[in-house]
Amino acid sequence: MMSNQSQPQQTPTKPTQVLRLKWGDAAIDAGWIGIPNMLIHHAADLKLDSLDVHIVLVICTHWWSPENKPFVSNGAVADAVGVDGNTVRRRIQQMERRGLMCRVPRYSRTYKNSNQFLFDGLIAALQPLALKAIHDRKIEQKVRTLRGRPKRPGRYKLKVVEDSEPPGD
Repeated sequence: MMSNQSQPQQTPTKPTQVLRLKWGDAAIDAGWIGIPNMLIHHAADLKLDSLDVHIVLVICTHWWSPENKPFVSNGAVADAVGVDGNTVRRRIQQMERRGLMCRVPRYSRTYKNSNQFLFDGLIAALQPLALKAIHDRKIEQKVRTLRGRPKRPGRYKLKVVEDSEPPGD
């Protein structure tokens, strides 16, 4: 019988394979979403606090394909983030006023359904931040190459240098 140690470790090729290695099968099987890092790292630049980001993330869990925009009730979002439905409504209105999202009312013959959400403004606001991050990363890679340093921190070889003079003299 061959041990696992003698077999080469294969690099996962699909995003879901990588996610399964990170989070475990059950967590991924229950559902996952893809969110650009820029939303998380530049929330403050977009004037989004943690509650706003959490609201956006919960709405995005209902967005399964680019052409089918998400729709979810304020109450369901409120339950997920642990706040009152009116708080969610006010926060969505604020993001809407800033042009980051848009609500589209949906109606049936007998009553009003939950709103559909469009994130065109948020997507547009993330683009220049992403382009700057890509540009900065390329500059950083060029600088590292010119300095002859490795790409990843922690790979520098350090050596201990002894002082010839004792401290305090």
